Amino acid sequence: MTTQPLELSTVEVSTLDDGMLVRLRGRLDAGTAPALRDVLLRVRPAGCEDILVDAGGVVSIDDAALAVLIAAPLWAEATNARLAYTRVARPLAKAARDAGVIDLLPRMPPPGQRRPVD
Repeated sequence: MTTQPLELSTVEVSTLDDGMLVRLRGRLDAGTAPALRDVLLRVRPAGCEDILVDAGGVVSIDDAALAVLIAAPLWAEATNARLAYTRVARPLAKAARDAGVIDLLPRMPPPGQRRPVD
């Protein structure tokens, strides 16, 4: 597991068998956006098809960081992967709603509502 400090924030990346788990905590802003891009919009290892993002620890976010979080699922889809947010903190949800982009943060369905794997 790699932890990258981001000015009062952290991004933890755990590699899984067929994907990765990204945990976001703290303040996400223009200063942290480049590091977020490095983690979420990078070339993934072969076989890494699922990206789960736990954004439950985000305490504040600005437009620059929000733009990266919105671009991440689009990048994943364009590169034959899937990205879903397992948790979205209230400050992130509010910022996304206020910007009219909440639907661009795909949420992982709760247990019991997930589609079976083909």
